[in-house]
Amino acid sequence: MGYCGGTTPDPTYRNIGDHAEAVQLHFDPAQISYDDLLALFWDGHDPTFGKGSQYRAGLYCEDDEQLAAGRRTASALQQQLGAPVVTEIMLGKPFYSAEGYHQKWRLRQSAAVFEALAEHYPDEETFLASTAAAKANAYVSGQGTPAQLQRDLPLLRLEGRARAELDARLARSA
Repeated sequence: MGYCGGTTPDPTYRNIGDHAEAVQLHFDPAQISYDDLLALFWDGHDPTFGKGSQYRAGLYCEDDEQLAAGRRTASALQQQLGAPVVTEIMLGKPFYSAEGYHQKWRLRQSAAVFEALAEHYPDEETFLASTAAAKANAYVSGQGTPAQLQRDLPLLRLEGRARAELDARLARSA
């Protein structure tokens, strides 16, 4: 979680300036292609809505190759929809990390799961960088399936109240 796409130096949540709230995604192209990520991106929001605010939809690319792919897929989507795609597409550097209290926000709202993970990742930097915290944040948000959670339990190392909380959240979102 962080801020991207603006000119304000060192943005914060209270002084975001012209930046948008953003997530920075690191991926392994041997595991998933950029085009596959773009398909998920376009499918995950309304590309015809939300121009102008810190909550605007944006695709902030790492390099010119990603930028060209983003524009190519936006153009194809615009033709398919018959409506303008207003999602901002631009190079995304620099990316500013958000304050700690904004990181893994949904996970921090679940005391049982947050505290259980904090036992395994006692310092903030390790916690934020962990795949387990990222996955738990998604599960707490109601994303995923019980089968996916079952598969991820060895990584998450969650039991008792924390496990029951994730089971309940996934059941509500089904």
